[in-house]
Amino acid sequence: MRTIIKLLTIIIPVLIVISLMTGCANIKDKKFFKSKPATTYFHKGVYKSYAPNKNSGQFYFYVFYDENSGHTEDSEMGIGLPFSCVQKDGYVKFKFGGSEEPEEKFIIKSTKNNAITGYFKDKQLLKFILIPDANPDNFDATDELQKSRKVDDIVEPVYTQDCFPKTLEQSGVSKKCFENANLGQKKFCSETEIKKIEEYYKKGQDKDPLNDGSGNFCAD
Repeated sequence: MRTIIKLLTIIIPVLIVISLMTGCANIKDKKFFKSKPATTYFHKGVYKSYAPNKNSGQFYFYVFYDENSGHTEDSEMGIGLPFSCVQKDGYVKFKFGGSEEPEEKFIIKSTKNNAITGYFKDKQLLKFILIPDANPDNFDATDELQKSRKVDDIVEPVYTQDCFPKTLEQSGVSKKCFENANLGQKKFCSETEIKKIEEYYKKGQDKDPLNDGSGNFCAD
């Protein structure tokens, strides 16, 4: 009888320890396998898209009804294609035209300065900028284009710098002015600021994405 009691006094504590260790392992496993929240780059709204390296004045608009669907519109022709999309960490998979169409993967390169920059399979760099106050429920690309062509609102050419250049910051141009000039709006800039921006582009300092002549292409 004493032998049985001794065995029980040894076995029971051991079982309790094993049970506690198993519980801790399960807690750790749950924390380890807990999935990260999904990254969302595009939200409901209208995004103007263009190729900054071309600076052709040709724009496309991506009208997002929500984070997973919408349609494109051409700035010259009007409505384009419906699309669905899945947003992941580092990329967005689009299907243009219908669910049976192949996926097109948009690789995210940067989300700086209120712009989403990246590229599809052709490696052509594209920039997406959210248009403030644009309503995806009644947006019309041709109307938007006419607004941007008004003499009082347009800055020619439309500037397409990927970031706020250090040279312009040092010359007294404000970041707010430059970002709006990229959208074709000059009302946030003084005449002196517009002149400095135009001189910057005439000198071709924007051609080399690694150096604007100051040794630091992007302002902090």
